[in-house]
Amino acid sequence: STATRTTGERTMKIEEYAAMRGKYPMPEDAVAVGTAADRETGDLVAIGVVTRRKTYARTGYVCQKDAPAELHACACALLELIQDMPVIKTVLLKPEDICAKLTDAPPEKLLRLSTLCLAALRQTLNACLTELDDID
Repeated sequence: STATRTTGERTMKIEEYAAMRGKYPMPEDAVAVGTAADRETGDLVAIGVVTRRKTYARTGYVCQKDAPAELHACACALLELIQDMPVIKTVLLKPEDICAKLTDAPPEKLLRLSTLCLAALRQTLNACLTELDDID
């Protein structure tokens, strides 16, 4: 059986966001890199951040070679979301915030991948905050 996408009124911006992957290469001068992996699916994402004045100045990511478009889309949506955001606000982000950029009714898979991307970003938090202490 072929799975049909009944989008109807719901817009899915997976392809649109996945196509932005070129905008977010891993920064070579990242102050912190966080990684997260889903053991069940084999999905893997690493997010690198460069901060300036306690906000995210530049960010980028990498994921496994055969990563689904949804993972690229979630990573790009998250990185777009945190651009110029104060680092400390990261703790307030929810997977739903990422999904909201992609669709109004996220399927389970999307929530899972958004959670994965958020986990990778949260890993950078400690390094960013300790790094900031050194600067200030």
